[in-house]
Amino acid sequence: MNVLDYLLFNIKIMKPINFKEANAIFGKDQKEYQPLPVLFDMKNPQHGCVSCWQLSEEELEILKTTKCIYLSTLTFGKPLSPQYLTVNKSEVIKVKVIEAPKLQITKPKLIIPHKP
Repeated sequence: MNVLDYLLFNIKIMKPINFKEANAIFGKDQKEYQPLPVLFDMKNPQHGCVSCWQLSEEELEILKTTKCIYLSTLTFGKPLSPQYLTVNKSEVIKVKVIEAPKLQITKPKLIIPHKP
């Protein structure tokens, strides 16, 4: 059993979970990584990526006391990408409401050319 498996199954830590809008899984079939379900937005120029994490009961108790979350990001020597943490799904996943166009039905006007 590798270290990641030990942590995930023996110590109650937050886990990435699948969610309705997820359209990709990073790290799938890679033993050294835990699969990460994400919403990967190719239409956005920044190619945003959203994941959802579920906290354990122990972490919820710690969070209630400290009100702090720590984020660790591996950059592999590259510049750090912007990060954003939230508990509000609507802040990171925008639901587009598409309204049907309003149709105006008018009778066509018949134009008869004037003869000189």
